[in-house]
Amino acid sequence: MTSLATLQIYFFRELKELPSDITKLTALSDLTISDCGKLECLPEQGLEGLSSLRKLFIHSCKSLGSLPDGVRHLTSLQSLTIGGCPMLKERCKQGTGEDWHKIAHVPHVYLI
Repeated sequence: MTSLATLQIYFFRELKELPSDITKLTALSDLTISDCGKLECLPEQGLEGLSSLRKLFIHSCKSLGSLPDGVRHLTSLQSLTIGGCPMLKERCKQGTGEDWHKIAHVPHVYLI
């Protein structure tokens, strides 16, 4: 599993949190999380283990209220897309959002 490059998580409507073991996917370059309406948080610890992550797409996760501090350690992240997540979108607004400092290093941030 450590060589998995792409992971797409769709329609896990009862999922409240991602398993912490996701941080062991060191070769993961593309992560999509969509239509997980009860998802409240991403793993707080170990995100730096996702050192190859280049694309993160989060859509329709309405209960996701913030990004963990570990997102700052995703230095390979080139593209972050957030859509259909009103609370998270507000927190990630450039310059004014409470989570902006966590993602300011990402070259392409799309809030849709």
